[in-house]
Formats: sequence, C-alpha cells, structure tokens
Amino acid sequence: MLGSQPVSLSKENISLLIKEPYLVSWKADGTRFMLLIQRESAYLTDRDFRIFHIPHLHFPRKGLHDLHSDTLIDGELVIDRVDEKTVKPRFLMYDLVTLNGVAMPADYAKRLEILREEVFIPREMAKTQKKFDFSKEPFGIRCKDFYPLAKIQEVFQLLPKLPHENDGLILAPNHQAYLPGRDNKLLKWKPPHLNTVDFRLDVEKVQKEHSPTEVVYRLLLAQGGDKVFGQLSFDTLNKEEVKKFRCSFACLLFFINLVCIEHCSSLHFSSQGLEWQDHRVSV
Repeated sequence: MLGSQPVSLSKENISLLIKEPYLVSWKADGTRFMLLIQRESAYLTDRDFRIFHIPHLHFPRKGLHDLHSDTLIDGELVIDRVDEKTVKPRFLMYDLVTLNGVAMPADYAKRLEILREEVFIPREMAKTQKKFDFSKEPFGIRCKDFYPLAKIQEVFQLLPKLPHENDGLILAPNHQAYLPGRDNKLLKWKPPHLNTVDFRLDVEKVQKEHSPTEVVYRLLLAQGGDKVFGQLSFDTLNKEEVKKFRCSFACLLFFINLVCIEHCSSLHFSSQGLEWQDHRVSV
C-alpha cells in the first residue's frame, strides 16, 4: 500500500500523545484506497496495488472554471446506512498528498483545511449550481472530521451515532508531513474485542521416510520476520501458497481449538509471541 500505515497504540508509544499535538478521529471500518484525480478521470488504488478507473466523478477547482489534476487523496470507502432500507457508498477523504502537482505542507490540520476548501467545497458548490451531473457518480464524497486530542471523549460518544461501521480510533500527529508506508507516529486504537493481528501463513509439504506426505502450516507474525508464532501439521488442507491474513485473537483461538480437536495436532506458541498481546493499551 502506497498510503500511510498506522501502528497500534501501545505502552511503548503512548507517550507520543503528550510530546506533540495530536488529532483524533474514528477508525472507519471500510476499504482503504488512494484516489488519483486527473481532470475528467479518477482512479482508485487499493492495498494490493490494483487500479480501478472510476467514471463520472467530478472534481472542479475553486471558481468552477477548471478541474483538478495530479491530485492524490488518501481515504476510505465505507457503506453509510441512510435509513433502515437504504445504504449508500461514500468515500471519506482524510489526507491530501498532492494538489495539482504541488506537495502539501507538513501540517496535518492545514492539509485537512486545504482538502476541504480546495476539493470538497467546490464540489458542493458545483452541485448547487448544477455544473455537472452528479447523479451518475458511483459513490458520494465526504471529508472525514478530525478533532483536537482533548476532545477524545466526544469522539467516543460519536462512535455509536456514525452511519457506517467503525472499529476504534485514529490518532494523527499534527506537525508531520504525509509519510508513505509504516508511520510509527500515526497510531490506531481498537477496543480489546476488535483487536486484530497480521499473520503470514507459510505452507510446506514435508516428505518423511515411510510416512505419508505431511502438510505443515507455520503461522508467522507479519512484523516478526521469520519468527514462528505457531505451527500446525495435518494433511486436510492442500493450498500450496503463502497467504497473509488477519484474524482476531478470538478467531485465532477458535481456529486453534478446532484444528487441535479435529486433527489431534499440536500447537506451540512462543512466550514472545504471547507477550505481544500484553503490550496493547486499554483506554
């Protein structure tokens, strides 16, 4: 993913919140995309670097006499529930990387302001003046709101009122340029029951003398290099590929119990792997 990637809030990095100004927002449970605007054309790029051409999107500049180009926006596609029977997809914009080929400042609040003033508001004005046919757009466009960290309690109260699914908070440092890839200052927090862990599943066939071929599944922490978190051995699954997947602690334990019961396999976790969970922070 070209976009900035947050890290989990932990005991090791929570002190960042008092060392420099932070903004806070809800963590939308949608699909992450980078949006590239090239005048009449718009493209979405996902985590797997797949590129989708999105027709009928309109991004006029201020004054409505020209269109944006060479503009890159970070955001998330969510499904908003309008009422009990109606849902509407919307793209929540929450950072601006470049605007018409110009890199944005190292100030997050300023980037959000420019995003609203230069991209969102001109779109709304064009709707009012019927400059374009917005009825054909495949999804709506909104700016995601961020608040000073001091208002974190208000953000918590906002979570159950949101029209789309959410799974925690995002805490963004204000005085920092947009950083592609892993950003150790960009923090995410999830309630304990929604915490997830990224794993890589290595699949290997092992041929033992005078024994049937055994399929060995090694579960590795995505951030742990080649350190094996757990290992399963059974021959009922035969996908010979390496996958990266995400599962919650609850789902992982359910999977472990299911495998051990049905296949009488052993599973061993290193103490270091288990300690990784203990470093999470409860708010």
